[in-house]
Amino acid sequence: MANVLHGFVENNETEDVMKEISRVIKPEGILAVVEFKKMEGIPGPPMDVRLAAQDVEDILAHYSF
Repeated sequence: MANVLHGFVENNETEDVMKEISRVIKPEGILAVVEFKKMEGIPGPPMDVRLAAQDVEDILAHYSF
């Protein structure tokens, strides 16, 4: 998942997306998440949309990743 998790969070789609990933990923599968750092700069979404590393970890832990 590369540079899209913040958009799912922004659009309140996180639960549906994470449930679908949980459904299709193999039991031994690995989910990798790449996100923009929560710091000013280009490229990337506005700061208020970016996720801190802890936010990503919390989201993944909530869905048992």
